Amino acid sequence: MDIDNALKLAVADGKVIIGEREVERCLGKKKAKAVIYSSNAPRAAHYARLRSVRTHRYGGGSIELGVACGKPFSVSVVAITDEGSASLLGA
Repeated sequence: MDIDNALKLAVADGKVIIGEREVERCLGKKKAKAVIYSSNAPRAAHYARLRSVRTHRYGGGSIELGVACGKPFSVSVVAITDEGSASLLGA
């Protein structure tokens, strides 16, 4: 399964957190199972350094990540909160 389809399934199930501040809060509460960040995320190095959570660098920019999530706006980072959805990503 490719990452776009996995993201759409996770978003449809409501098992994602979108946005930098919300993802930071989710990471602080240790609820995130995986983090996906766009190639042009402003703090991409920060997410890449996270070792307690699986991270995946999305190949496209924030606009493409927003489209992959089915949102009409740009998305720089997404946290997956469900273990089943996170395992679909292979991240």
